[in-house]
Amino acid sequence: MRAAGTMLAKSGGMDYLFSEAGSRALDFAAIGPTLFAFDLDDLLGPDAPPLPDETRRGLLELSRTAPVAVISARERARVVDRLPEGLSYVIGRDGEGLPGSAVASKPEAVQALLTHSRCRTAVFVGAGAGDETVFESAPPHWLTVHVGAGEPSCARWFVNDEQELASLLRAIVARRGH
Repeated sequence: MRAAGTMLAKSGGMDYLFSEAGSRALDFAAIGPTLFAFDLDDLLGPDAPPLPDETRRGLLELSRTAPVAVISARERARVVDRLPEGLSYVIGRDGEGLPGSAVASKPEAVQALLTHSRCRTAVFVGAGAGDETVFESAPPHWLTVHVGAGEPSCARWFVNDEQELASLLRAIVARRGH
């Protein structure tokens, strides 16, 4: 168990996003037409507390400057009320809410959202085993971020926990503001 405030430098082949190299990757991802996609199922479950205010605020602020998608394995109706209004996309199980037709997988949903939003690259943030298919299939120019240190993942980067997710949102919003 890590001490409070300790940042892990490497986790299961991933690099820590709040490092010098991670900062450069964030700089690159924050410019231009980028889709920001999040799987927040761990935070949006039926027994989970409300989405933290900082995360809600960060998603909403980011959605003012870029397409933001929340992709869930749950029914869309079960998550849409737990999110701030104004997000570009809220996608439920089997592609529910996806512009056009439904898709069979999360990677296909992200690809369809890239096409629909006319973005050239994506930032995908997730925490669960269901996100690994996106991490595995992501092209090298995508920024893939796993929430949770010490867990194996195919994501390129990690943040330690949900609190750092809010920090990630603040960092992206700040970069897009410049």
